[in-house]
Amino acid sequence: MNDVVRSLGARSLAWEIPEMACLRTLTQVGLPLALLDLSPDRLRLVAAAEGEFCSLLHYRTDRKEIDLSAHVSRFVDYLKVKRQTVPCALLTNVEPHQIPGWECRQLPSDYLAIALAQSPPGPHQFCA
Repeated sequence: MNDVVRSLGARSLAWEIPEMACLRTLTQVGLPLALLDLSPDRLRLVAAAEGEFCSLLHYRTDRKEIDLSAHVSRFVDYLKVKRQTVPCALLTNVEPHQIPGWECRQLPSDYLAIALAQSPPGPHQFCA
């Protein structure tokens, strides 16, 4: 692993696990928010409230249309069962019309890289 990492050069000295970057993003923006990140191969839903962190990662094995509203509703139901504050808005990289009934705020496409750059060194990072 270290050989692979070193071959990437000085710009790639550390990687942070995505959950830490998501938590940092939510904390910096302010709570209660949730983060919805949709890519061609996965759906990530994250919420942080009341000192707890919840993350759902759903891998997409096909290119079928995904029902984002249903995923968000189930995630919010889970948060209610856990007695956590329900998010009032979503940081997301999808169009707002795909998640009706939610206030959607734009998630920067490079939010993981931004969070990594701001991340202090520590055990949460994989370093080369």
